Amino acid sequence: MGAGLVASGGCSVSITPWLSGQKKRTGLSDRPLRLAMIGVGGAGRSHFEYLCKSGERVVALCDVDSQELSNAREMTSVKFPDVQSFQDFRVMFDNVRNLDAVVIATPDHGHGMQAVRALREGCHVYLETPLTHTLAELHVLEYEAGKAERLVLSGDLQCTHKMALRAFEALESGVTGEIRQVHLWTNRPVWPQGASMPVGSDPVPETLAWDLWLAGARPRSFKRFVYHKFNWRGWSDFGAGALGDIGCQMLSFPFKALALQAPLSVERIFADGGSPAAYPKASELKFICKSERQKANVELFWYDGNRMPNSDIVKQVQATLGRVPGTGVLLVGERGSWFVSGSGCKQHYIGLNGASRMTDFEKHDLWLSSKKVVARYENYHQLFLGAVRSGKAYDFNKTAGIALHKAVLSGAIAQRVGGKLEWENRKWRFADAGGANEMLAPSLQPGWKYFDQ
Repeated sequence: MGAGLVASGGCSVSITPWLSGQKKRTGLSDRPLRLAMIGVGGAGRSHFEYLCKSGERVVALCDVDSQELSNAREMTSVKFPDVQSFQDFRVMFDNVRNLDAVVIATPDHGHGMQAVRALREGCHVYLETPLTHTLAELHVLEYEAGKAERLVLSGDLQCTHKMALRAFEALESGVTGEIRQVHLWTNRPVWPQGASMPVGSDPVPETLAWDLWLAGARPRSFKRFVYHKFNWRGWSDFGAGALGDIGCQMLSFPFKALALQAPLSVERIFADGGSPAAYPKASELKFICKSERQKANVELFWYDGNRMPNSDIVKQVQATLGRVPGTGVLLVGERGSWFVSGSGCKQHYIGLNGASRMTDFEKHDLWLSSKKVVARYENYHQLFLGAVRSGKAYDFNKTAGIALHKAVLSGAIAQRVGGKLEWENRKWRFADAGGANEMLAPSLQPGWKYFDQ
């Protein structure tokens, strides 16, 4: 993907963390923020627990599962006795006014419409990754954030702690030389993928509003353990597979460290199964990206379903750790490599060309000698609430986050259609895409459309 998804009007954007240009509200420093939560179970539970302890005021809760709502209300019954609860986020916004910020932790297919509605209501938004489910929705979200002059912070919790930030600063030294390739691999998916849509139906749980959970996606019957609560990630109508799950976290380090731009192209090299309805059981992708910090383009390779790079590529990792971890990120440069073990961006190793082993970053000279230039925050909640109060953007790499999400969403398309996809910037479409352009926007049912497709 090229830069063709930049919204007309040229809004200023800073993503992952992504903060748009914003107009500071008065009085936010001397009163509790009025907050709402959309999605209070699963991943949303940890956000909700923090907000309840933050000193801010939670005034509205929304979840399509009434049991999750009941659990959340019970947690807030003493501190926020007047909190309102809703199963439909549209009804929540119709009835609750003067919100300062909304935290969204729902399945991917609801992100775009929920975040855009929040922005149109004048709210700042914390949004779990991926920011949207499709590229067209990402385009709309970027435009609406600039128009509303409100911030949108993506849930990039892996790259806000001190180890990741220290690594960004150390890479500025040029220890590896220009990066030529990035390899990212994961053992995910850990949920079923590659299947055809099931037939038949099961009783809908009494607490679940199934039509609201679908949120305008193509109608289908409820099937136990197939979509709700967790396995939706493998279905193209709801998620973006492993790329949309752990990929957003893993890609954050190379995209921010190298200031990568949106992919010029993405190519499916391998896929085990898969269909327009479901992502493959395993896949390999190749992206070509420009970097704002070096002259040469970067080849970025993605492997999921327990696939890994060639053994020659990871031989230093093998020699250093005695094994190749099931999840990792390896930046291969002219003079050396940088390895991130696991998905948490907390274990880093540096290996120079010709050396048999890599050095633990914390034991390397760069750990102490690199200049500290990136602001530190206790956690991503603190970052978000602080930015809402101050009106000041967290200005760490303004373009990498939006580019990362373009990579994730274009990669999710490539996994299903195969071949090499090249972005035509002027036409805002893929060239000779073999059905890929039909996947740029969601197919929403009447009553759920929120932008012109």
